Formats: sequence, C-alpha cells, structure tokens
Amino acid sequence: MQYNVYDLIIHNWPKLAQTPDKKWHRTWEIVLKSPVIEPVDLVAYSESLSHEDFLVSVEICDGDRLKVSVTTERWGWEDELYSATYNMFEAIDNLFGTIDTIQGQERDLWEPWLRKSWRNSRDELQQQNLEVNSTGNNFGTIDTIQGQERDLWEPWLRKSWRNPRDELQQQNLEVNSMTNNEDNKTTVTKDNYIVGNLNIQGSDNKNSIEGDYNVQGNSNNVSGGEQITATEVVKMLAELEEKIQNFTALPEADRENSTTRLKAAQLEVKESEPDKKSIAKSLKRVNETLNEAGKTTKEVKKLVGELFPTVSKVAGYLGYAVGKIWMMLP
Repeated sequence: MQYNVYDLIIHNWPKLAQTPDKKWHRTWEIVLKSPVIEPVDLVAYSESLSHEDFLVSVEICDGDRLKVSVTTERWGWEDELYSATYNMFEAIDNLFGTIDTIQGQERDLWEPWLRKSWRNSRDELQQQNLEVNSTGNNFGTIDTIQGQERDLWEPWLRKSWRNPRDELQQQNLEVNSMTNNEDNKTTVTKDNYIVGNLNIQGSDNKNSIEGDYNVQGNSNNVSGGEQITATEVVKMLAELEEKIQNFTALPEADRENSTTRLKAAQLEVKESEPDKKSIAKSLKRVNETLNEAGKTTKEVKKLVGELFPTVSKVAGYLGYAVGKIWMMLP
C-alpha cells in the first residue's frame, strides 16, 4: 500500500513536563470560532471535564482563546490518555462553543472530527465508485470480499433489504389486521411490519447478519406480537449502562464515555417526542468506543456480542436495522 505524504497529519501536541510532585502536565491552546459568552463558571466546567487521574483546568484568554491544563499521574503518552484527551476536546466544543483551532491546527484535523471527516469521504466514495458491475467496470462483478459474499458488505447489503420493501410497495400490499407469522415469529400490522428472514450468525471468526429484511411503520414491534414501550427501552439502556460500568476490563475513560452517552439516551427516550436519531447515534458511538477497545482486549470484544440482543430490541423501537448502529469485530 502506498501513501501520499500530503495525506499524513502530524499533530502538534504540547510539550509534556513533569511537576515537582512527579506528576505529568501539558497545556493546550484552543481557539474558538466565537468569544465565550460570560459569565462562565470555569471551576464547574473544569470539574466536569476532569475525571480520575485526569485533572483539567480551563482559563479564558482574550474571549475566544482557552488555555487548558491537563495533569495526570500517569505518563502523558499512555494510550488511555489519547482517548481521554479527544473526549475532552469534544466536551469543550459542546461547553464553550465550536472550536476553530487546537494548537494552531484546524479542529477537524484532530479526533473525533478527523474520524468523522474520513468516514464521510469513505461513504461518498462507496456511493460513487464502490459499485462494481459487469457492464460499467473492467473488473467485473465481485464474488467475495475477505472470504465473505459481496452482498454482506455495503453498499449491496443496504440494497438487499430495500428490495423486499419496494416489491411490497409496488404490489400495494395492505395488511388490515394483526397477523402472527409463526415461522419467523414476527408481527405484521397495517402500520408496522417486518418482511423476510433475519438470520444472525456468530463465531470467533465470523459475525454477520444475513437475509432480506425490512422494517417499516409507525409502531414498535418485537417477537410474539408485543410492543416495546419507552419505559422498557429506558430499562434496557440502563441495563447496558450497568454492564459497561461494571466491566472492569474496559478502560475507565471508555466506560465513563459510554455510560454518559447511555444516560443521555435514557433521558431522550423519556421525552414526549424523543429524537430517535439522536438515541441511535449515541448507541453507535458506544459501539465504536467498545470496538476500538476490543481490537486489543479480547474480553471487550466478547462484551460487544453479549450486548447485541438488548441493542437489537432497542433498534427495533427506534426503527433501525441493528446492523446500522451495532457492529461486531470479526
């Protein structure tokens, strides 16, 4: 694989210094796009940005400039501190206003925005160039990718579950009363139906969702004709939060980040008109955090699989295909 030197990003991390009491300290210079609207309780904000072994102190300079001091007992280049620092950037962006630059570099060159920008570029590339077919490309039709059928990958996976929906719309399928499908244990109603077979497979070497399936409608459904209520979803999210909080194999910063997102999701579900897109996004971010940790910690990888059934039910309530918000590492 070849890399273009212009694609490489060298982050301007502040100088790391050791304090007289043997702790480690660095100060970040952050510029906002707009001046901070004062008065601001810097003590409270600094406390909200701090956590165990990650002490943060914020100072406002010239209205739109922040000096953010971080002190830790651990050496400043520990892996866990990278994640904690990037989480701090995002929190500052939410608390004080949109960040313009970090250490003189554009905000979007730093995590978590850098990951979002290349993810968007990747998605755009998939839409424009990834479709390979026999009539429009010299390479011909793909059979497998990494040993798995092509249709288990995007963008073909998305099309595979869209097709049944389109066929039903063309046939003007009308279901006037609730009917139970005994084979697939799904509920079919006029406003809410699931069509097709959903088969979930998992092993040490393969985790995939196969089959043609489509979720549509204004109601929420689960197996056996029951409806998931908002109260039940809150309990499920609280269960996910508790399991992650008690999972000591996961770094503390990742646990705190994930549980905070799940708490926010619970509050959103309790709203009279919950923002389901926001809830799904919170779950997806939790999944990304766990999967990142799972690359180096096998126990975390197993946890992602254990949480899958509960997330699947919540996804049904949200009207999302579970594979869109919860992925498992191979």
